[in-house]
Parts: sequence; structure tokens; C-alpha cells
Amino acid sequence: KLHDDATSSETNATGRGNIDDEIVTHFIALVCIDNKLYELDGRKDGPIYHGETTPETLLKDSTAVIKKFMARDPTEVRFTITAL
Repeated sequence: KLHDDATSSETNATGRGNIDDEIVTHFIALVCIDNKLYELDGRKDGPIYHGETTPETLLKDSTAVIKKFMARDPTEVRFTITAL
């Protein structure tokens, strides 16, 4: 009950923020759904499609997407990647 009260309250709600806002920490997930690779990012309006994948190739395909992210700012070293 306490959890439901806290999470359903409008006072505790957070927004997505502006996509152009400078942020310090940010988390996304790359997932395989119906053999498609999607990026889930709470700051964006919906899932971002990155192409075909399979559960067997998800790690390799996700790595290609991550490399593109890293190429945007090659000097940035403040990131962490976790594979589950």
C-alpha cells in the first residue's frame, strides 16, 4: 500500500525533461523484441528501432549501436555498460 501511494501521487511524478538538457547520469536499455533491436530511453517519446537482431546476436548488435554512441564524443569517458 505504501509503495502504491508513493508511486501514484502526482507530487512524486517526474517528467522526461527536455531531450536537449545537459545531464550527468542517464540510463538506456537495448532490448530484443520480436527479433528487433530497440533502444528504450525514458527521455524519448518511444522506443528507437536500431535494426534486426536475435537473442543470440543481441550482444554483438548492441555493441555496434553503443560504438555509434561513443563516436559522437570520443573524449567522453563517463559511461558504464552492463550486459544482463
